[in-house]
Amino acid sequence: KFMRFFFAGAAMCEVDKQGRILIPSGLREFAGLEKDVVVIGANNKAEIWEKSRWEALNDAMNREELLSVMEELGF
Repeated sequence: KFMRFFFAGAAMCEVDKQGRILIPSGLREFAGLEKDVVVIGANNKAEIWEKSRWEALNDAMNREELLSVMEELGF
């Protein structure tokens, strides 16, 4: 049930002759994608973020907490 719920919004996207994909409107709307986007690496996946939302997330990151977690993980 969880997998069906989680992946219900997935969509197949075809690549055009120039190597581009068109993200379906429902997914663009869900992600809040408007104009400028950022593609980031997230482990073995890629994520597409609205640039302003990505910048806000990074601005809000508690850097001390991040450093602490990295230390615990041996980085």
